[in-house]
Amino acid sequence: MAKSFFILLLFAFVAYAQVQERVAILNTVDDSNPELDFTELTYLTNRLREIAVKMLPENKYFVMTSQSIVEMLGPERKEECKNKCMLDMGKAISADYIGQARLGRLGGNYAISMELYNVVRSNLIGSFTGNAKDVFGLVAVINENAPAMFRKMLGVSGGPIIEPGIGGVQIKGDDCAFSAVLI
Repeated sequence: MAKSFFILLLFAFVAYAQVQERVAILNTVDDSNPELDFTELTYLTNRLREIAVKMLPENKYFVMTSQSIVEMLGPERKEECKNKCMLDMGKAISADYIGQARLGRLGGNYAISMELYNVVRSNLIGSFTGNAKDVFGLVAVINENAPAMFRKMLGVSGGPIIEPGIGGVQIKGDDCAFSAVLI
């Protein structure tokens, strides 16, 4: 009996995972010389992933980690992330969506550009660019622009998102008033 339950539970987990669409955010690349150090680039990438996890419903989207991307590629192909077309990389790692931020220099400032693609449809979903004097400014550019980019994956063009459930219900006496909860 316990073995049957375990097998049924395993099938349920597999079915749940297959419903989720995979979102891959490749490591941020610095195209300029001198490059930012590995720790700073990793922080920028992780910030993008963190925003994706917060913005995208976890029952529909699975944001891939660096480790899961490397495991799908194999360690010998890890370096290809820097130079290969993002859509090809997305197909190689079975991602439904793929994005990457690239850094450069613009008039003495850091410049960042981020693109997010639907791998299945081979189209650009969203992008943003910005510039800053330092890494903290780059983080501010990401914080300001990444949420709207990920909202586009949900089919939302920047308006408020109303959370499901009854969190927006306010009870006043015998009447109920509804309010939108902004994300």
